[in-house]
Amino acid sequence: MAVIAGRVVELIETAVDIIPLELSVDERAAIDPLVHGFVGAVFGVVRRWLAGPVREPSAEVLATLTTASVWFQLHGHALALGLELRVDQPIEELLAGIRPEAVE
Repeated sequence: MAVIAGRVVELIETAVDIIPLELSVDERAAIDPLVHGFVGAVFGVVRRWLAGPVREPSAEVLATLTTASVWFQLHGHALALGLELRVDQPIEELLAGIRPEAVE
């Protein structure tokens, strides 16, 4: 879990460095624990589902609901920082759209 969370932290910190967002020191410091919390929550959902006597809802439904839950959190944080994300937007497109050479 820590390896996955660490990679996501690196990705988000890199994006924050590239995208012209104004984060406070506290907001920047919160990236690591928040991401670890998101990843831990996903692992917790799966572990709880696996431990149950009946695997309901289906794996597909649980994956869809868990994905939506994480998306709502990420999207909400992005909106609070003034960044509009699309659920179908590749990270490459997001980052390419803000490079200075892309704006010129």
